[in-house]
Amino acid sequence: MAIILGSCASYKDLMIANGDQNDAVKNAIYDFVKKSRLSKKSDVFKVNITHVNDKVLAVSIIEAVDKLMPDPDNKIGTSHSNFPTRYLEQEGKLFYWYDSTDVITLRLISVLSEYNQIDSTNVNSIVEIKGTLNESLKGVDYFFCKKNLLKFKRVVTDRAVGWYDPPKLNCK
Repeated sequence: MAIILGSCASYKDLMIANGDQNDAVKNAIYDFVKKSRLSKKSDVFKVNITHVNDKVLAVSIIEAVDKLMPDPDNKIGTSHSNFPTRYLEQEGKLFYWYDSTDVITLRLISVLSEYNQIDSTNVNSIVEIKGTLNESLKGVDYFFCKKNLLKFKRVVTDRAVGWYDPPKLNCK
């Protein structure tokens, strides 16, 4: 006789209504892993946060195609917009993003290294950085009401936030 134990809680139980931009990121990641076929394309994803207006926050998730290239300024305890400061592992996948209120930590570097996401050729000097530009690469943009993060709309797109009209949200 086999007994299968499982959780009755859904991923929506992990999502929170009131919080900051990092809570919106977590909500987007939970939804992305459970609802998006794009989550199966890779084990590593970049996250970008955009304040659309005073009521709406956008969280974009896209496959991390290029490795991160830290420069001499990206050291433990510092924060620069060209390098992530936060991460979340969810169901064997890594999601990373920049948060200006946080700093690069040894644990972050360790996790990025575990997923083979750091190219250290740029650490000691500035070199020309050549990134991949794949305009057909699709991602998922989440548009959240800032005052209720459970109110959101998801858009699968190959365009960046700001290059198309965001969906209408009733944030009242």
